[in-house]
Amino acid sequence: MNTQQKYLVGRGEDVDIFINDITVSGSHLILIVLDSYHARIIDNNSTNGTYLVKTGNLRITDEIVDMDATLILGATYRTTPRLLLQRLAPKEEEAQPRRAPDTTEPFSRYLRDDNGEFRRK
Repeated sequence: MNTQQKYLVGRGEDVDIFINDITVSGSHLILIVLDSYHARIIDNNSTNGTYLVKTGNLRITDEIVDMDATLILGATYRTTPRLLLQRLAPKEEEAQPRRAPDTTEPFSRYLRDDNGEFRRK
């Protein structure tokens, strides 16, 4: 990845990745994707902190971590940078449009005529 992707994570309305946990701050942390394997985690002065789980829980403020490193946001919310990214909603251009059902092809023994009424095939 040539450009770094930056996401705001938290419980607030203006976040990119929403976490529904009372111990997670409104704008808890900033997640910056560095490449496919690493992310930079910047705690955004959250009330309950961001912790990197290694041999113990290490409180972090600005750390480069593996995408699969276990983090604790707030008091109990366990996740990884990769899992946080999976919570992103698809962009509109990537979302598949819903297709209207094709009413001209038979789906049973009935067809819809030009007046919108069903008639037997």
